Amino acid sequence: VNEPKEQFVKVEIGVDYGETDATSFTAFAVLAGVKGVRVPMQYWHKNGKSLGDKGVVEYADDFFVFAAQMFARFGKPMHVLVDSAAKYFWSYLMKERARRAIGYVIIDPTDKTMKSGQKYEGVIEERIGVANLMLGAESADGNPFIIIDKSCHHLIKALYEAERDANGNRRDDGTTDIDSLDSFEYAWNEDIPAIEAAVLRNRGFVKNQQQQLARDQYDKRG
Repeated sequence: VNEPKEQFVKVEIGVDYGETDATSFTAFAVLAGVKGVRVPMQYWHKNGKSLGDKGVVEYADDFFVFAAQMFARFGKPMHVLVDSAAKYFWSYLMKERARRAIGYVIIDPTDKTMKSGQKYEGVIEERIGVANLMLGAESADGNPFIIIDKSCHHLIKALYEAERDANGNRRDDGTTDIDSLDSFEYAWNEDIPAIEAAVLRNRGFVKNQQQQLARDQYDKRG
């Protein structure tokens, strides 16, 4: 992503922590006016698969390196959304942030409640629907609404390989990389209303048409 820093109004990081599962951090940057979004970098490590075994301390060290790289690149404070189920890791990051006196990150657990106001069948389906909306959208200038840097190969692979099980739910049985998807989705979870409005506005839809289009995207079943 080569856009100048001043074009970005918001930078966020989604964090999914795992001990036996992968740990993933995904950065997400929003352009001024929500004209588009960028995924500039991802961190991914899985014990038993990646080089070396890591625990809370090592993952926290890696996280603050990742955050420092994003701050150096964008020069903006960042909101970090950590999986609310990983209570110990979220708490440890908070303590380390204070100990290291790092002022450019605000760390919170994810708020896993519905955000869009559309009639999705739960928060995971909402995230699938909004991801589909972004991936299929163009900005007003004709460029893709979302651009994922090619270095984020785990996320790109996870998006291509995501599938549903026999019950129609997103498969989460270890055969697909849910961890990359989760950290990606946590990063923009709070931006869902703004993302939906921006994408649909770019397509020329007025408010009474937005719900149907969002529903159509969801019905594609990711």
